[in-house]
Amino acid sequence: MTDAQLRTLTLTTTKRAGGEYRMKTLAIAIDQVPQSARWGTGTWQVAADRAVMITVCIFDKARRLGFAEYLLQPGAIADLEYMAPALYDAPGAIGPRGSVVAAGSRTWLWATIIGLGSLVLAVPVILLVALVLL
Repeated sequence: MTDAQLRTLTLTTTKRAGGEYRMKTLAIAIDQVPQSARWGTGTWQVAADRAVMITVCIFDKARRLGFAEYLLQPGAIADLEYMAPALYDAPGAIGPRGSVVAAGSRTWLWATIIGLGSLVLAVPVILLVALVLL
């Protein structure tokens, strides 16, 4: 491939709040060819004259988590963003930078609200029981 047939793909990968990805391996493939991957922004040379399939997922031992893929069309802006899900069972999301909302992010918000609400309700009950027992 000559330089005229190539373009630069920029892919920014981000972790979601609440997602525990320290011991997980990020995997990126371009047209099914594995690429070196780390969290953050990376660049690759890809074909400019044909569609290119971008695949991103996270490996946890034998499980594949946060799977997402994007078909980058010729002439499309090659500045993409991948967002890992907040919950392991949810898919990841990939698309043009600024347009991505990861699945599981709202679920994480509701879980936080319910958890804090339960804590707020439990504290008065614990205090009341303590006062009765004293």
